Amino acid sequence: MPINREDFARDCADQAFRFGVNTHYLLAVAELLSGIKNGRKGQRIGPFRLAQADWNSQGSDQAFEVNLQPAHIKRPGLQCVFAALQTLRAQEKFQQQNSGKFPNADELYAIWPNQTLPAGKTLQAALDSTKDLVEPAERAALEDLDLGGPAGTPAEIVGKLRQQIIAGKIKFDSTAFQSQLLGLSGATKVTAKLQGLVLRLSELAAPNIRISSLVRVGMGSHHTEGRAVDIGNEEIAGALLPVVATDAQVAALEIDELIFDGALLGQDRNKWNYDEGRKHDFNSATLDQHGNHMHFSVKEG
Repeated sequence: MPINREDFARDCADQAFRFGVNTHYLLAVAELLSGIKNGRKGQRIGPFRLAQADWNSQGSDQAFEVNLQPAHIKRPGLQCVFAALQTLRAQEKFQQQNSGKFPNADELYAIWPNQTLPAGKTLQAALDSTKDLVEPAERAALEDLDLGGPAGTPAEIVGKLRQQIIAGKIKFDSTAFQSQLLGLSGATKVTAKLQGLVLRLSELAAPNIRISSLVRVGMGSHHTEGRAVDIGNEEIAGALLPVVATDAQVAALEIDELIFDGALLGQDRNKWNYDEGRKHDFNSATLDQHGNHMHFSVKEG
């Protein structure tokens, strides 16, 4: 039976949110390897052209409660589950080898699926031909997530974050950050305090905030504890920070660190900076590391 491309895109989006990977990457891999078509080529099966032996040996994950059975390989929707799981594993492997950096599409492909490119095809061409499928699929998947809860609860905050994402008030450099923010993926969860801070920043910022880093692997950073976020569209700093970087707001939002190089806006380098909830002057080395984003972290607890 032919695969409906829009339905397949939705399946990819659902699993991308679940595993914290990129919807567009999943679609592009299936486009590259099969043209998003079912059936088989040699011993490889389905839209991702998977080998039965790989499916049998790599299709289980206790943490995500995944246990794909051998016969499931013929189901395109379950191939999306398998592909998202393998992409997550490849993503984590790359990050472990590259100090937490997220891989680009070519770097991911070299780890998984790492299949020989079909004659005359490129991954970039597959990305280009599937780009229009991504936004509608992700919007539909996001709208169907059951994330709300009673007023005043963390679940209510997550529900409001979802609405801000749908409204375009929160954007992401990586789909993984969206999943992390909503608590859908990862061993390290973003804290409820950080979710509340991001929600408030999205309400104050115009036109939006763009998250360029959230949870990281490794040690020595509040990012590894789910307590820190980097806002990459520093062009909004001039309007946002005078509102947020006050003793009253820092206390109300339980901000621990706020780091931004004020010299980018012709101000004192430490004009808006805080550490442990108090005004603080960071050294030049620290400020140099924060030249393209605003860094926020929240207190423990």
